[in-house]
Amino acid sequence: MSVLIADSGATKTSWVLLSGDSRKEIHTKGLNPHLLSDNEIERILASELLSEVGNLSIDQVYFYGAGCKAKEQAQRIEVQLKAKFPESEIRITTDIEGAGLALFPKKTGILIISGTGSNAGLMSNGKLIHSMNAEAFPNGDFGSGSHIGSLILQDYKKGTLPTSIKDTLDKAPEFSTNKSISKLLASNALKEVVTTTGSLEDSLSKKYVDDHARSSIKLLANQLCSYFGASISQNHVKMIGTTAVYFEPVFREVFKTAGIRLSDIVQDPMEGLINYHTINS
Repeated sequence: MSVLIADSGATKTSWVLLSGDSRKEIHTKGLNPHLLSDNEIERILASELLSEVGNLSIDQVYFYGAGCKAKEQAQRIEVQLKAKFPESEIRITTDIEGAGLALFPKKTGILIISGTGSNAGLMSNGKLIHSMNAEAFPNGDFGSGSHIGSLILQDYKKGTLPTSIKDTLDKAPEFSTNKSISKLLASNALKEVVTTTGSLEDSLSKKYVDDHARSSIKLLANQLCSYFGASISQNHVKMIGTTAVYFEPVFREVFKTAGIRLSDIVQDPMEGLINYHTINS
């Protein structure tokens, strides 16, 4: 049996193709249907995925994606995948359900996603019981790369950035033109500033980015406590996502103060999803 598993966010999609004892990892652009047209989704699948899959017959496709909570958006992804894999059984669900299966396949616990965006949900016995209705940027996505980046971008526009960070952004071509905030937030230069604080030579710059992350994460902690109530301190809490990994010390500091007992932090759910589908296939 051949199984194709996808973990898709706004920025990238990680795929793993399992066939017998073999395993192949594939990476494509993100496939969030809220951000892409049908033509763009089709083009990414055709040019970045199919060439890697080849002529192998796929029995099952499991797609866990950001932007797939609404039925009509999930169906758009399903239509495109069905066109590429007409003989396959295809299942489309949200990225938070994928993260939940990876982190809590059997137990009860609260999972938090902190990558480009953020979200949280309660899992029990392999089922997502409910998830936080987190608003998208700029009114939500607290504790995410997008929100932390937006705080830095505000300072850039006000001219109050530390010199080393300003110099990094000034050298980026997208910052030399009057692009929209959403385009600037998606820039590689800003992502690099947000996600490489450990390699910043200037300690003042590192403290500056950590302080902005702390402000954003405090908003997330308040949101979590408001939504989950007492259960946030009564259940195991695990995190997943690149931003969670990059700012792990800050997350642990802020969450401890808020009474949130954070245990594991992992960068992506793929290994957990592979284990889950291997056991349950």
